[in-house]
Amino acid sequence: MPGRSASAFPERPGSVNANIKDPNTLLDKHRKISLTFEFVPYKDRSGAAVVCSVDTKLSPVNGVDSTIYLKKIDGVIEAFTQDTSQLDLFEGETEAEQQQKEAV
Repeated sequence: MPGRSASAFPERPGSVNANIKDPNTLLDKHRKISLTFEFVPYKDRSGAAVVCSVDTKLSPVNGVDSTIYLKKIDGVIEAFTQDTSQLDLFEGETEAEQQQKEAV
């Protein structure tokens, strides 16, 4: 048992350090490493089974705002990263022609 708990612990501080350094996590969120020892006594009280576990609580990665556009095509609703009605306005034009219109 001591070998397993000892081998599980050393990697945890590195995880915490990386999470603190990550600019995509909350700065003011506390990080925590917990070693838990559970003792389950034998029925005859001559000893106990011991379970050691390591738990790490990190700051979650910040969410990123984005947008999706929905369009029904042939009865199926599909999601797009660009407004497809805007793309339809320029259908048939080359990319260079689109850029010229946008530049004006």
